[in-house]
Amino acid sequence: SEAESRESILLFPNPAMQMLTVEIPFEQLAHICIVDFNGKIVMNTTALSSKINLAISDLHSGVYQLVVESGNKLLRKKFIKID
Repeated sequence: SEAESRESILLFPNPAMQMLTVEIPFEQLAHICIVDFNGKIVMNTTALSSKINLAISDLHSGVYQLVVESGNKLLRKKFIKID
């Protein structure tokens, strides 16, 4: 539905090598973190707009979860980092 599509994160490219573009459905400030498969937070940042580019070249290859928190909303999306 349209309401659901507005409440999801767009990540591209996926899989990604060096740069990950994140589009979030919030206009307000959002906290973004990347969590590895062990549950360890490997990156923390703040999004000041609804579109942000993250440099992920320092991350090891594997599956990660991007977590976006804004107000009382929490969204998660998996992505793959490749070398």
